[in-house]
Amino acid sequence: MPKYLKLGVFLHGLFYTDGSRTFSRVPGDVFLDGLARFGIKFTNLCTSLKFCLQHTVKVLPTTVEERAIRLFPLPRWNDTAEIMRSLPFQWKMIGKTIRKFVLASDILWLRAPTPLMDMFLQEARRQRKPVVIHMAGNIRGMWRSSKHKGFGKILTYLGGIAFHRFYRQVLKNETLLATGAELMEFFSGYGRKVFHFVDSVVDFPKKKRIPEVMPSRLLFVGRLDHGKGLFTALQAIKEAQEAKIEAHLSIAGTGPISDILKTRAQDLSIDKLVTFHGFVPYGKKLEKVYNDNHILLLSSEATEGFPRVFLEAWSYGLGIIASNVGGVKDIIRTSENGILIPPNDSNAICNSIRALQNKPRLMQAIVQGGYESLRFYTRDVQLKLAAEVMWDIYKETCS
Repeated sequence: MPKYLKLGVFLHGLFYTDGSRTFSRVPGDVFLDGLARFGIKFTNLCTSLKFCLQHTVKVLPTTVEERAIRLFPLPRWNDTAEIMRSLPFQWKMIGKTIRKFVLASDILWLRAPTPLMDMFLQEARRQRKPVVIHMAGNIRGMWRSSKHKGFGKILTYLGGIAFHRFYRQVLKNETLLATGAELMEFFSGYGRKVFHFVDSVVDFPKKKRIPEVMPSRLLFVGRLDHGKGLFTALQAIKEAQEAKIEAHLSIAGTGPISDILKTRAQDLSIDKLVTFHGFVPYGKKLEKVYNDNHILLLSSEATEGFPRVFLEAWSYGLGIIASNVGGVKDIIRTSENGILIPPNDSNAICNSIRALQNKPRLMQAIVQGGYESLRFYTRDVQLKLAAEVMWDIYKETCS
């Protein structure tokens, strides 16, 4: 039995490069660094890289090169459709990269869903390398997003069902770490073993934050994209203004609809009540954004698995108002650790703000409930779970 395992990680679409350095804009890959204390070292990374300007690197997390991780780069793809179009032409080159990546690793961590899953699994089986699948996304509900219209919505709906059924067959003998109750339910009975897991980088706070002021400052953290319900959020701020309810919305993130949102805020005459922070790197700057606000707002209209922003919000003592979509209903319990609202309902958001302002005990209850909910999802708890699963499957495969 080796003293430590060399972990090979596939994470699609999360990494960027300026030509000399490689980095991630999200903290999820940093979670895997924590496995080192359990004898599993993140040594190899296979990923598709996107290019960005050099000046943006200095505001981002630690680079891959500084962490002594060996990189196995795949072609640059912007989305799943582009992968599917390019596969027939890049099959041999991709296969060669995957073969080298698997050979250099003792155990593989593959983030799904991805169209490349079958290629990774076939090569892992050929080389008799153990695999853990992190099923992190649910594509069945993406058709609900407002960006899909008419026939495109129908195709997205049918494609989501087909993809998930394909995955259920391909992964039926694999060990799965599923993020979100929906994915747990969907794959239970199909995977060899299925565990509820979140790649958390949140620690339980040493000091709890007790609500002492009227909750009026709302926060959204994430990608500014269709499906996140941000136009509904802006409409809610407008309705709050008209109803004389004190409310301000901070938006931390970037994405394809960033400029459209700014224009909409101006059109609604609420631009002074909405602050666009742009991309905020994980760390002290993001910590300040959380500490400056009282309520996390997740007004998604499409599906959600297990939004990691819930963990961050709970750790900083924020209340949560969230749309009842996807796996959110299995996480948020109204009046206990947050407030559930129907999707696409600006009036429900406005009424929830009013309720939290008029009922201080309700705000205190959901903040305290958030702290209790966080206990199972801290970094230490989830690292221990992942490490135990990985050592078990390594022993089974290599014994």
